[in-house]
Amino acid sequence: MIAYYYLYVVSPQLTAWLPLILMIGIALSGIILVDFAITNKLTRWHCKYLLFYIAVLGISVIFQWPNVAWLALTSSTLLILKRDEFIKIFFYTSVGFYLLVVALALLGVLPMVYVGFDGNESQRYGFAKYSLGFDGPNQASLSFFPILLSGMYLYGTRRVFTGIALIACIAVGILTGSRTGFLLSLAFIPAYRLLLHKHGERKKSAIAPYLFVIGLLVSCIGAAVLVDNDLANRIMSGRPKLIDQYLQSEYTPSVFGSDEVYNKAQYGTPPVDNFPVYIYARYGIIGFIIFAFVFWQGMRRERSTKMYILFLFIILYGFAEAFFDIAAKNFILPILMVSLFQKGALYEQQNTR
Repeated sequence: MIAYYYLYVVSPQLTAWLPLILMIGIALSGIILVDFAITNKLTRWHCKYLLFYIAVLGISVIFQWPNVAWLALTSSTLLILKRDEFIKIFFYTSVGFYLLVVALALLGVLPMVYVGFDGNESQRYGFAKYSLGFDGPNQASLSFFPILLSGMYLYGTRRVFTGIALIACIAVGILTGSRTGFLLSLAFIPAYRLLLHKHGERKKSAIAPYLFVIGLLVSCIGAAVLVDNDLANRIMSGRPKLIDQYLQSEYTPSVFGSDEVYNKAQYGTPPVDNFPVYIYARYGIIGFIIFAFVFWQGMRRERSTKMYILFLFIILYGFAEAFFDIAAKNFILPILMVSLFQKGALYEQQNTR
């Protein structure tokens, strides 16, 4: 999953390897499921999950939804891993790949500074925006964000780690010049500690299950109101206009979405950096309903304050970047997929499986 993502965001030239990596992922996931079925007594929820897994994987192959396939494949690891083990593996693997990319950039193997389509180095306020080896400064910042979230989930109560995380946030924010990533990363660290201290480890939210649909409504209404507001478009890098264009285009509404929204480089499709509108355009009405259902049911079963805080900031970042369906960035969604079939709160069961 993480190797697949890093090949994609480092260089478009490496995408030829992606189908092979996906096939390897399917094979490894199949081995996990077969081994689990042989060595464990299957309960009703296991059987329901396996049927769901096969259905989702089949749909993703038929409609060529590789990101959905990776969500299903990633969720299968939670049959053999506890939640904390899964997040710990995600954290250390992501840190390793991130540092590898930065090291290759420092050695000159990958570009350190992003060069735009006009042939000029990307700048903000007169300063160069460093891509750190990634396919753009925003990708470098966005790739750091799930590392921060998973790290704070594991070690956020430790002052030393919090200090290191804060320094890393400032460094990545200054180097990449990504306003969204910089501001949300800085806001996340104190918010995480304060909210966790206030509410404790266990807390159920009545609003969280509906944030996915609320996000689409807010995005559509906001775009309609601000589409002709020059100041708002300058501040938000033209996102209101782009969202409005998508909502008025042939991409929406559709039943199963459009591949042109996913393969932007191949079709010359303009980006839509907004997660609910992207999901709606990429996967169509059917896909949006599936995502909304998984989110709604998963968050209804959730009891962990930590997970609520993490998902809140993923959603906030998602209003500026479309990464909600990428397991290597939104590592919480596979957890919610598995929780659909477990009895009781996933938080209650995370250390008993």
